[in-house]
Amino acid sequence: MKLFKYFSFLLCVIHLSCKKPNVSTGVSIDYPAAYIVNGGDNSISVLNLSTHTIDATVKLTDATFPHHIYLSPDKKTLAIGVPGSDLSGGHSNAGGHSHGTSQSSKGHKEMGRILVLDAVSLQELVGTKTPAMSHNAVYTSNGKQLWSAKMVEQGQIIVYSNDELRELKHINTGNTPLEVTMSADGRTAFVANSGSNTVEAFDVLSYKSKAILSVGKTPVGAWAASNNKMYVDNEAGKSISEIDVSSLKVTATITLGFTPAMAQYNKLLDELWVSDATSGSIHYYKKANGVWTENASIDTGADAHALAFSADEKTCYITNQGAATVSIIDVINHIKIKDVSVGSKPNGIVLRN
Repeated sequence: MKLFKYFSFLLCVIHLSCKKPNVSTGVSIDYPAAYIVNGGDNSISVLNLSTHTIDATVKLTDATFPHHIYLSPDKKTLAIGVPGSDLSGGHSNAGGHSHGTSQSSKGHKEMGRILVLDAVSLQELVGTKTPAMSHNAVYTSNGKQLWSAKMVEQGQIIVYSNDELRELKHINTGNTPLEVTMSADGRTAFVANSGSNTVEAFDVLSYKSKAILSVGKTPVGAWAASNNKMYVDNEAGKSISEIDVSSLKVTATITLGFTPAMAQYNKLLDELWVSDATSGSIHYYKKANGVWTENASIDTGADAHALAFSADEKTCYITNQGAATVSIIDVINHIKIKDVSVGSKPNGIVLRN
């Protein structure tokens, strides 16, 4: 009996998805909040959406340069992609390391990880090492799976179970895939293949490829919009590609003249907002006769990156990697309300309204 218990313990230790001890973080987030991933100091900042103050900061364990964050459909858990490498300077060489490992600032190689946290307590529920750098992990619409990509030249998407992060499926895709995202209706998964300059669409239920679309140079992510489009930020190409989800065709290309970090559509004003990592600002665009035209820009902070709208779409929150702040924008009046200091190199952000 003792021998059986010993081997059971040993299997738990070596299993990559073994659950963490339920150690209290001392926080309880029972209010509308924004969760900000601070890649530079491996932490999560919690922004109270009512008071616009930072109410909690929690250090992550076993995480080097955490990147993007997603909320489960039931709003109970958070999934964080941990590439193990500082991507704040760009993604052009993201997959250029042997076997998908990366060189950290400490001089040793890091593999990627995925972490799942409780959204109220920020306790780590489960974590797993990934076979290569992991840009993000996104939930399916039923919350039962997480999709993530291996950031290597011979790219793959790995589908995990949401509970124990068991590997369920491997799906081949293009070179050096970065962000995996879901369409607004949850039926189609999109992956930005930065090394192939393509976006590939997959049927979520069958895992089969539906289309491979040529976009700009070094696409980072295809961001879902309520107008049945996906907006792709082409980092090196300094452009945005618009993809129609129904036809799976590129329907527009916006030439920017700056390096984009993310694009999000605001249905309330029928505007497309693009973060400008070059000058630290947000540019917003209007579409007329099929052509997107820039209206104006709003200064935010150095290396403006991820952006998220409130549920009523009247407020926008932008992470500024170089300034270690989050800018809060009045969407209706197109003015900045305030900057809030967070951790080092804030990157991903998600709102739980």
